[in-house]
Amino acid sequence: MENISTLENSSSILSVTLHENNFTKDGTYYATVSRNTATFKNIAMKCNAKGKSDVSESGNFYIKFTPTALANEAIASLSVDKIVYADGSPEITEVTDLSTGKTDGTLTQGSPARITGSRLKIGGKGSGIFFAPVDSDEKISSDESTWVRIEDAAIFRNKPSELNFFVPSSIEPGNFRIIVRTAYLSEGKFRKNTVEAASGVLSVKSE
Repeated sequence: MENISTLENSSSILSVTLHENNFTKDGTYYATVSRNTATFKNIAMKCNAKGKSDVSESGNFYIKFTPTALANEAIASLSVDKIVYADGSPEITEVTDLSTGKTDGTLTQGSPARITGSRLKIGGKGSGIFFAPVDSDEKISSDESTWVRIEDAAIFRNKPSELNFFVPSSIEPGNFRIIVRTAYLSEGKFRKNTVEAASGVLSVKSE
């Protein structure tokens, strides 16, 4: 491994991503962690050749290396910092008031807004964009009858990485979190149940 000296006194924490085991269907998960990038020194080549003349100039390359005793010793001291469930839920990374171009957590009644992130595309039963009011502790109201759903006609861009919509003029000024719910998987395919993501706290101001 390159830069092996960085492992000498390694005692690090990692993020672990849990993936549902779709082979056993028993609710178990398998875990993956981030890995250091291999270098060209680790590249090998697969080929079937009876002699030198049979070796292709465009062979199938792959990465291959054997960890040293030092590397094995180093990973024994690693601990888990956080666990993330890879359930395909949407992720909100930024909310922009398109009337001002600002991402300061303030939106305006009746003005266009943009949500960026991943796996955001709205689709399927129960999906939508919602403004959920929060209390003084910034917790979302559990009474969904108080949530304001964005009308489908007010959503003018519906992409996996971007949602554009108009903030309702009728929404009362206050503090909210935006909830994105979707059952969309791919073209013509939907989940049985929705997955969702919540934004940070946003303030809606009057026009």
